[in-house]
Amino acid sequence: MIFFEYLKERKYADIETIKQSLIDFIATYKLFKLRFSSEDQRRNASKYQERIQLAYSIEAMEGIINEFVVSAFDVVEADDGNYSKYVNKAMAYIREKYAVIEAIGDVSDYLGLNLEYLCRLFKSETGDTLGNYLTDQRIKVACHMLKMTDMKINEIAEMVGYNSLSYFSRTFRKKMNQSPHDFRSDFS
Repeated sequence: MIFFEYLKERKYADIETIKQSLIDFIATYKLFKLRFSSEDQRRNASKYQERIQLAYSIEAMEGIINEFVVSAFDVVEADDGNYSKYVNKAMAYIREKYAVIEAIGDVSDYLGLNLEYLCRLFKSETGDTLGNYLTDQRIKVACHMLKMTDMKINEIAEMVGYNSLSYFSRTFRKKMNQSPHDFRSDFS
């Protein structure tokens, strides 16, 4: 995320001020978004605040905020019991690590399976390709972030695993039939 890259470059940044800003960010989110949610969801947000308070580095805080954003937007789907354990594990891994997966080979490596075998298994059980499932997960998270945050589009692209804004925009347009900017405009 560009915000954290900016902070990492400035070694003189006051870590306690950064912590308080991130804690306030979560508190604001709890106030406006979670006020109609369950007690468990509000408690979960409080746990993220506590974790930030205990963090000793900007990198640690970045990881905590990334986890919070994903959980806050409630974009994780439940495993479907109709799939084999390997397909369920592949889906779960993609939902959890979509932002850092560089290639679908990362998924097969994680599972200890041959890539071709995993791709055939995934396609036969889901009717979708592994690569398309990864892209769909990234775009789904990006859509939530475009609707729910004021983050810059290039920051969202980075957070969901795209190093190139132009590639993210092309992929987004292909999946959603409009640009990320137009998508966001529809919700403002």
